[in-house]
Amino acid sequence: MKPNQKVKLVLRNKSVPQQSMAYRAAAELLARRDNFLIITHKRPDGDTIGSAAALCRFLRGLGKTAFIYNNREITPKYFPLVAGLIALSPDYAPDTIITVDTASLAMLPTGATVYREDIDIVIDHHESNTRYGKYCLIENKAACGEIIYELIAAFSNEGFRLPPDIAEAIYVAISTDTGCFSYSNTTGDSLFAASRCAASGISLERINKILFRTTSRARALVESDMMRGIKFYENGRAAIAIISASIQETTGATADDMENIAAVASSIEGVDIAYTITEISGDECKVSVRTNGAVSANSAAKLFGGGGHRGAAGFVRKGSGKQVRRDIENRLSLVFESEIKTADTQL
Repeated sequence: MKPNQKVKLVLRNKSVPQQSMAYRAAAELLARRDNFLIITHKRPDGDTIGSAAALCRFLRGLGKTAFIYNNREITPKYFPLVAGLIALSPDYAPDTIITVDTASLAMLPTGATVYREDIDIVIDHHESNTRYGKYCLIENKAACGEIIYELIAAFSNEGFRLPPDIAEAIYVAISTDTGCFSYSNTTGDSLFAASRCAASGISLERINKILFRTTSRARALVESDMMRGIKFYENGRAAIAIISASIQETTGATADDMENIAAVASSIEGVDIAYTITEISGDECKVSVRTNGAVSANSAAKLFGGGGHRGAAGFVRKGSGKQVRRDIENRLSLVFESEIKTADTQL
């Protein structure tokens, strides 16, 4: 649907739990509302932070009151994007609550669960989204940042120029979720939105250096340890790597150090699906699933109650890294039987 095409906004009713919103309808709703609180997901990445920052700054530019929820997991790498936008006062009472890049209520950060029954607008790009809000703007895009760009465009005339602070936030959102435009989810829409960001005059060299061309010593040591213990299955078409709690503690690796580390195992030649198991407590692991398109990461993650996209998904599993690896090993055949054989017959 074209951004300038008007769409009647329909309230949800008993027969249709939520009405999917086109961009113009979403823009009309935002124009009528005020006192916004924008919530990012737990373990926030560049897409959720960039999307929240861009939307918050844009709403403020419209003369609205808007803040971002104080997600205490925001890392130093991304905090500059939201500086001055965080709702620090406990007395702030929002009238409109928005989540960005958050597929389900389970992804709300600690403390934000008090809003679970009051979420007005869900803006997201995950095919696994559970449509938990009163209104949903969910589009099949590489990044939520693309949706934010289109939403802003719905307010604007053709050929508009993004303010640099908004452009930088959108660029961070899109570039991080596409691996600097190298992942299979990258589309012409991704590149177009990025080009509009570049046209605002932001320094792509500076941003890309920070995001993609700087490796900490802790990250290098974690990668080295992870790769020494990697195991391969199905004639090399599957890989499972473990990031132990001990190596994280020894190196002092932070969330910024660990960002996008799941892409390492999936970059190995011949690997169709890679699982990266990160021990996050004594008896719990976070598992990131990455694929090259031959199999669905979303389907693989759903076997363990998770979800995401075809190329990238994840889930959380009880047990040590080795225990979780055994669980995955026992279900690998299900992924390959249902996905790869089908893909092979379609070549």
